[in-house]
Amino acid sequence: MFETGVWTSNHLISFDVNGAAPNARRQRGIAAGLPGFRPNLLPVSVGPVPVGGPAVFHIRLLPASGMPMTAVLQVNCALGDAPRERSADGIRLKLERSPSEFSEEMGGV
Repeated sequence: MFETGVWTSNHLISFDVNGAAPNARRQRGIAAGLPGFRPNLLPVSVGPVPVGGPAVFHIRLLPASGMPMTAVLQVNCALGDAPRERSADGIRLKLERSPSEFSEEMGGV
């Protein structure tokens, strides 16, 4: 079965952090300066650092045709110190009130 549509989520069930990506660097922030002068870079690193791990969401599927459905979506990002069973990026979708499950592992950078 193939269907198109959109999904939305407003509930993060869990996120287990594997750790920071190898060689991850924080972006340098910008400090406010006087008007007319170029702002100076802050001496410390600020901003997000990419981390990996599985995130699990409760989602609502809105197909182009048919009835809306609810599901649990797991997205795994294998950055950081991922355990062997989660060493590949991938997704798993489990429809609620249905035996149907979809999963796909992906390799690459």
